[in-house]
Amino acid sequence: MSQPNQLNSEVKRTLVLDASNPDLFVGILTEGSTWLATHAESGMPLETLFPAVEHLLDSQNCELETIDSFIYCEGPGSTLGLRLAAIAFETWRRVLPTPPQSFAYNSLQLLAACLKQDQPHLKNALIVADWKKDAWNAVKIEAGVLHPTSVIETSALENWREPLFHLPQRKGWQAPPPNATTLSYQPDRLPEIIALSQILQSVDVFESFTSAETEFKKWVPERHRAPQPKASKNG
Repeated sequence: MSQPNQLNSEVKRTLVLDASNPDLFVGILTEGSTWLATHAESGMPLETLFPAVEHLLDSQNCELETIDSFIYCEGPGSTLGLRLAAIAFETWRRVLPTPPQSFAYNSLQLLAACLKQDQPHLKNALIVADWKKDAWNAVKIEAGVLHPTSVIETSALENWREPLFHLPQRKGWQAPPPNATTLSYQPDRLPEIIALSQILQSVDVFESFTSAETEFKKWVPERHRAPQPKASKNG
């Protein structure tokens, strides 16, 4: 189970990987939670993730073995990107001689914390990101307090009268809600935000954020047929 935590002051280099949104973001944090280097890459995560990390490490003459901790964005966001990032971190953590400390954060929580920092007088707001048809991942700011990321239905948004914000995703199933202000995602502000709030969680396993349990239907080796009309009681 994840627990709120801050980076250990003894950590010298932290590899950050955020594949939740259209642009892949990688960075290396140093002591004091300051960026040593960052790199953003557009394109599909399957083709860009590993080259981007390699490029970042090479640019700083770093080896993976010199990384003391990992920070992973759990989502919500691109399913493929999040899974690839989780697999990469799990693999590296298992092969390294000393397993790095591991942390995770939620993309909507990061965005909501940025919004609070930029608009300190904003006490109530709702930030949503596309999940599936007629449903959204959402973070509510209520009386200046961030609520956990949850799911809200489109019908509930129709009754929302406070400021509404929208985070675009790599794949969108629906148009942004009416009257929503579109925000840009800013993972490069992570050091600033983790110094002000507890969005960072210590984790034992890298897992993607899930809005709800996936439901699977049992496969039946039969052809789907139209429903048969009910027999008449008099027949």
